[in-house]
Amino acid sequence: MKIQFNIRKIALITFALLSAFQIFLFVRYRQMGVNNNIFSFEVIVLFGVILFCYSIQKWNDLLNPLSLYFIFIFGFGYSLLGLSKYIHPFDPRTIIIISLSILSFSAGAILNIKIKSPFSQILLSKRSNLLVYYALIAFSLLSFAYEMIRIGYLPLFNILRFDVYSDSNKKLVSFVHYFAMLFAVIPSWTYILYKRKSVTKRWLLFIFLVSSFVLLNYLSRQLIVLFLIAFMLTYTFYNKLNYRKVAFYSASIIGVFFLIGQIRMSQMNVIQSDKNYSPTQFLNNMAGIKYKTSLLETTFTIYSSIRYDVLNNFVKKAKYDEYIGMGKHVFRPLISLTFLDRMNVVHYEKDYDVDSALATYAIDPYLDFGFWGVVIFGFLYGLISSHFYLNYKLQNEKYIISWSIIIFCLIMAPFMNYFSTFFVFLIWCINKMVI
Repeated sequence: MKIQFNIRKIALITFALLSAFQIFLFVRYRQMGVNNNIFSFEVIVLFGVILFCYSIQKWNDLLNPLSLYFIFIFGFGYSLLGLSKYIHPFDPRTIIIISLSILSFSAGAILNIKIKSPFSQILLSKRSNLLVYYALIAFSLLSFAYEMIRIGYLPLFNILRFDVYSDSNKKLVSFVHYFAMLFAVIPSWTYILYKRKSVTKRWLLFIFLVSSFVLLNYLSRQLIVLFLIAFMLTYTFYNKLNYRKVAFYSASIIGVFFLIGQIRMSQMNVIQSDKNYSPTQFLNNMAGIKYKTSLLETTFTIYSSIRYDVLNNFVKKAKYDEYIGMGKHVFRPLISLTFLDRMNVVHYEKDYDVDSALATYAIDPYLDFGFWGVVIFGFLYGLISSHFYLNYKLQNEKYIISWSIIIFCLIMAPFMNYFSTFFVFLIWCINKMVI
């Protein structure tokens, strides 16, 4: 009973804080002269707040699939405010797609129908786990070395000289790069093996330093966010939850995101050519903000609100072209694995390059199968999320990385559909062999 009382108390405090935040935003934007859909924004966010608090009571946990999904719901409401001149009124289909995405994901997560993975019986010996693990590190290091040779220098040591992010991205090798990206989760796998007494503490420290060095050379915010999420989750799985450390990691994720963004922008030609043109001014112009917003609001508009507008553009285009992808977007990992795209069996149209356009996670199911796709895959995403989460809560260490991936996918949901990326699929497959 004590636990239930504490959870209820936390839920009530959370509801009060989020409600106060809503009121603050309402007053703030009304004073700024924002009149576009402000009441719709409040209703949508209120629904998200109620869902957030309900999820806390349902799972007795602040960090769960629905509380994380609040980011996507808030992003949808926020995009309706039209803070940017680049955001246009949504097509009715867009509103339906996002609404169905929210409802179907929530239903899948709440119903929590038990599912059994067809690969659950795949078990390797500890010796085989270690062989796969060491082979993975060797191949990932070779992949990193190969890409650095192609780039011609180590970006980390030239970070203040020129635009290393743009320059290095042009020379990355598609399939090879996936293995270099695995350094975002290799420290977590190493920590799990360390707890199993399969590797030493010295080796753990070495891998942590090597992984940090590799990731910093790519200046990828997504990879560093995944690295911090996975390692925090792994550490708290084996150790007593320390809210100070959780707060530190959360602040680190936000801080790293902004820091790398500032570094990347500071090296752009347009900024270097004009010393009076700051990265903050560049962000404001990039976002097309019509109001006097903070740096946080501007950044959220770029990386969330504008993404919903891109979704809207794809919806209108697909309606005009009567486009049906027939699974080429949601089943992208399987298509990449079987090389169907490289053999030109499956062809991706440039006009529907949703990966590059970054049109939120909701676009892929719609482009492939219409409204039915939105409902079915939204439900599956919610179901899979709760499946991995609950197995993690049952202290099953095989689900540490799986739940970490889901957290990452949900955080990035207003940005793009990581559920249907080969990188996430690759991590999941390797996790089955290493852990």
